Amino acid sequence: MTTKMQDPVCVPAGSGVSAQAPPSDDKQPDKKMRKQSARALAALARAYNARDPKGRFAELFTPKGEFIDADDNVFDSHEAIAGEFRRAV
Repeated sequence: MTTKMQDPVCVPAGSGVSAQAPPSDDKQPDKKMRKQSARALAALARAYNARDPKGRFAELFTPKGEFIDADDNVFDSHEAIAGEFRRAV
């Protein structure tokens, strides 16, 4: 399964997940924010690569987070993300 994730700052290499950050006029995140982002994305990559059928992958998204699959289908809730992930596993 190929995925696109909205709004991440970076994605660990080899995670099977691609990232696309929107353009922004905001200043660059500080070192603490970059570390927090890296930890969050590493957790997403671990859950994705583990093919966790219990929905832990979906729980890592914010309540209004979106998951967009390779066909540009948008899943916009924990339930929708978890359901799509279970079907794909």
